[in-house]
Amino acid sequence: MSNVTLHDIARRAGVSVASVSLALRGRGRVSGEKAKAIKEIACELGYRPNPLLAALASKRFSTAKDLQGTPIALFEFPALAQVSRRKPGYYRASIMEEARRLGYAPTLYELSDATPVGPLYRQLYARATQGVVITGEMDMASFGREFDWGQFSVVQCAIYRNDHPFHTLRSNIFQSIKHAFMEVRARSYDRIGFALGRHAVVLEDDETRLGAAWALQEMYLPRRQRIPPYMGDFNDRPAFLAWFQMHRPDAVIAFSLDQYWALRESGIRMPEDIGFALLHQAEKAPDVSGLTQNMDAIGRQAILLLDQLIRHHEKGPTAMPMHLLVPSTWNEGKTLKAAGPVTPARRRGSNTSARKPDAKGR
Repeated sequence: MSNVTLHDIARRAGVSVASVSLALRGRGRVSGEKAKAIKEIACELGYRPNPLLAALASKRFSTAKDLQGTPIALFEFPALAQVSRRKPGYYRASIMEEARRLGYAPTLYELSDATPVGPLYRQLYARATQGVVITGEMDMASFGREFDWGQFSVVQCAIYRNDHPFHTLRSNIFQSIKHAFMEVRARSYDRIGFALGRHAVVLEDDETRLGAAWALQEMYLPRRQRIPPYMGDFNDRPAFLAWFQMHRPDAVIAFSLDQYWALRESGIRMPEDIGFALLHQAEKAPDVSGLTQNMDAIGRQAILLLDQLIRHHEKGPTAMPMHLLVPSTWNEGKTLKAAGPVTPARRRGSNTSARKPDAKGR
């Protein structure tokens, strides 16, 4: 039977086309027995999905909406004071803009873990809300446990101290550390110090930064050039400056812009005395060399992922949450020496001279 369609399978199985579509994709609420029968009929008829038709159906989904669009919700929780200084709203604009572009009607909900769950859920249900994007720090032991997520497709932006059972868009922390390290090394700095610090509440990002720093030093620097990373409080200037005076790096890769000002205000010139690179928020100080986390890209990609979950009827928590990593971008700035020519070794991210043993054979 040539050109078998979902309608053909539906007629043979005595079910709706929607049921066939859900059964073949393993989604929705089609019973296991019924789904198995539908798949057997599809196999018997020789059905093969048509990617072109799927793409056309996807376009119809995004355009055949009423003027208000399909309702979705943005749950914006505050970032805990001991976790981040950022105020809520750093993903808001890109999330709302991308949602509207795809034909959704997003509603912002500024929440806390003390927000009453019942009235919020009833409001979302009454509005036929299809999906939720979470930003900020949500406590899964309180709000997260009480809220019925099973009715909604859910995506999260970034992570904090809690592991959430939702697909997550976040910055690629390891890539950021390595990107900054390679940029600094390309400028012929020998003793590179990682001023990473850590949050009062230890996060997975803290672990990733420290692991990346140790790994990069082990892989690319001889032992005599390795410096123990600074892992004190971000805002403890005396402790940070004491670390700097003890180890005297010729370049610092720092987590916080406050560390840049601590060095400047203590009389250190950059790049005359040392090189300096920032791991994030370089856009707030364009003269500082370093990385910019692509918050807008994270927000937009979160909506694109939510759109796919809604289309495929994937609701609620997932047993295997994906973490999709968005790379940061480099801001040249003025706090590092000019980079040398791009060599094959630099392009590969290696330095053969750095691997030569010292006088003691290390």
